[in-house]
Amino acid sequence: MERPSKAARVDVEADSALRNALTHTEQIRAQRAGFLSSLQRRVSPPPRSPSAGMSYQGSIQFPENKRRAKMEHSNEAKAQELPQILQNTFSSPKIQQRQVVRSPFQLTRIRDLPSEDNHDTVRIDDLICDPMLQEIWLFDYLFDPDWIMSKLDPDTRDLTKIVLVHGSWRAEDSNRLRILEACSRYPSMSHITAYLPDAFGTHHTKMMILFRRDDTLEVIIHTANMIAQDWTNMTQGLWRTGPLKVLSPAKAMGNSKSSDQVSLSPEPDLQTDNLETALPIGSGKRFKHDLLQYLSAYTEKSGRPKLSALTKQIKMYDFVNIRAALVASVPRKIPFKSIRSNKPLWGWPSLHRILRHVSERSNREGKSAYVVAQVSSIATLGSTDKWLREILIPEGTLTGTAEGSPQSTETTISVLYPTPRSIRHSLDGYQAGASIHMKLDSGPAQKQISWLRPYLCDWSNSRANKAAQSGRAAGRSVAAPHIKTYIQFRSSALPDQFSPNHSSRTSEKKDLPGINFDEIDWALLTSANLSTQAWGNVGKDEINIKSFELGVLVWPGLFADNAKMIPTFKKDFPNITETDLANPDQTVHWDHIGDPNSFSSSTFIVGNGSLNLFREDSSLSGSHSFFEPDLLPLARTVELPDPGIPTSDNKVTLLNGEAGPSHRLVLPPYKPHSSLPLSQTVDLFSDSTVYIVPAPGHLPGHINLVVHGNDQTIYLAGDACHDRRILRQEREIGTWEDADGKSCCIHASRQETETTLEMIRGVEKSGVEVVFAHDWEWEERDENRSRFFGS
Repeated sequence: MERPSKAARVDVEADSALRNALTHTEQIRAQRAGFLSSLQRRVSPPPRSPSAGMSYQGSIQFPENKRRAKMEHSNEAKAQELPQILQNTFSSPKIQQRQVVRSPFQLTRIRDLPSEDNHDTVRIDDLICDPMLQEIWLFDYLFDPDWIMSKLDPDTRDLTKIVLVHGSWRAEDSNRLRILEACSRYPSMSHITAYLPDAFGTHHTKMMILFRRDDTLEVIIHTANMIAQDWTNMTQGLWRTGPLKVLSPAKAMGNSKSSDQVSLSPEPDLQTDNLETALPIGSGKRFKHDLLQYLSAYTEKSGRPKLSALTKQIKMYDFVNIRAALVASVPRKIPFKSIRSNKPLWGWPSLHRILRHVSERSNREGKSAYVVAQVSSIATLGSTDKWLREILIPEGTLTGTAEGSPQSTETTISVLYPTPRSIRHSLDGYQAGASIHMKLDSGPAQKQISWLRPYLCDWSNSRANKAAQSGRAAGRSVAAPHIKTYIQFRSSALPDQFSPNHSSRTSEKKDLPGINFDEIDWALLTSANLSTQAWGNVGKDEINIKSFELGVLVWPGLFADNAKMIPTFKKDFPNITETDLANPDQTVHWDHIGDPNSFSSSTFIVGNGSLNLFREDSSLSGSHSFFEPDLLPLARTVELPDPGIPTSDNKVTLLNGEAGPSHRLVLPPYKPHSSLPLSQTVDLFSDSTVYIVPAPGHLPGHINLVVHGNDQTIYLAGDACHDRRILRQEREIGTWEDADGKSCCIHASRQETETTLEMIRGVEKSGVEVVFAHDWEWEERDENRSRFFGS
């Protein structure tokens, strides 16, 4: 395929991207900025860590939280997990053994695809158009600084520090010239050039490090260049830490004596065995350690660190809830003798170390393995497939035999790659080919093609229609791939025509075989294509890595001992058909209901007045009071009666009745609670386990829940307030003036909120534990760390 100029992609897209900026974002930005700046603490639930005591089913189709900038809270409140599943929608709640967590990876939104192909996807605006951003570090290969600035919040972008980290060191490099010129125009923007000792190396890492004004940090590792085209109609993926908090003062003071604190020197004196014990692979502390090691590899030619200010900041944050392993490459020559020593590993040796760890803790014997790589570039790999198979099938892992023995004959490899026809018929046409690289015009290249061809599978294959009919289509066949993933599937059997030695394959490029994949052993999202520069070339005595790359690897064992990771399509959760859910929503703000599309057979219960919020003529104002009309499925949503109007008819029916009579609810009337000072409650299951409590103020229809179980009662107070000091009457509910001078409040009715808080004070005085949705004081107590769902 002819390779268009990659640099030209910036100029083609820049003007149109600026013209097409989202107008609705600009209209509400001033009000939202005022609202967000009034909050002293982050307004998202605490990050969740999975529990070894639960069984999980992970999904590997990449998700998004697609809520728009007009929503109430800042973009930090993104990662929400499923609530506990109820055995019977209208009986006493019983937790099933199976729990589901959303995919650790996400896909980016494709502009020219319909909404049904963009469920659970992310836009660049969702990541960096945030008035809470204080400092942004962008690591990438290619930049369009003007486009980046256009995507920042217009009210705060001049106050946001932006650092571009790149590898364009040649004076005449167009990417470098573009960055230098932009830095001269934008006082808040600066750049750092990564030192590349080899002329054939590149800075290919794609990462965002975001510091927010609420003292949280988020790390995003992705596959896109920071230019408009890559975030428009190209298939891209990303992984996010979610908001990370600053370490508590005690931990920060003692950090130098704990395993959470690591040396910032490139080669710390740590024994591998001790490191594995203190910082297990896949743990949050190990992730932090490896990230700091990676950043410390950015040095001057003299060896002086370039990113010491950044690493110093990151050291102050708590990564304990992260469940992932970092797979990084930096320009290094690694002697063979160092692979099993105390030295940090990069490139494919790092990948192999992690996969051996995964294999030692897995129980997947008796099944065939199938490794699928999907990449956007294939470099010179050699005259045989030896390098490819050695990289993707490590010795001593599930896919291999004992260390030192021949490679397994039970592993098949396929490489997903687009054909010229795929690119021609993609949304961007041949322009997308600027990102698709494979040499064809030399003798060695032709020889490589001859052995590589049996491995190749078409990105946009002829099975697309059949896959769509079976529900196994990802909806990206016309979005040219720039994503890089390496996934090991495990199936009970592979078809004979796809034997591991490829002896029966033809010389033609094939579709991905129609295997009924049972589960996923591990999945890696990375910036690294198939190239020796990225992963390392095997020499006589050493492994030579020339480029900077970064990726994240996950596997089921991170979430629970018996977890199972399965593929899903067009969304981040598998279909939940085992049971209906009774899912009372405390408030219809998106950070409290997650993604209703994930509950395809659920009935949603909302407080009285909530449904009026979805009407265009809603009387509420303020940037935090915009709601998408289709946020909840009206055919499966019921609204509680008005608690102020006595009625003898306690039936609550679905609005449209589409689900049939079996989904009509009969609820008890509002009654005082038997033991708590609550004058109006609804005994949801008629068994005194869960009570719905009207709690007006924050929004019309705002409700609280009283949950009884295991000799303990908990009062879930939702958004009744966002700072416990208000409940203790040490602080007052905050207000601010918008651009028009109108007084605004986070609550729809401050007076009703005060009444609700007085009711909650009475509950707390009776000895019941009260937990708010954004209760940072409750979260920071050590005894509560294990009590988050999924922890």
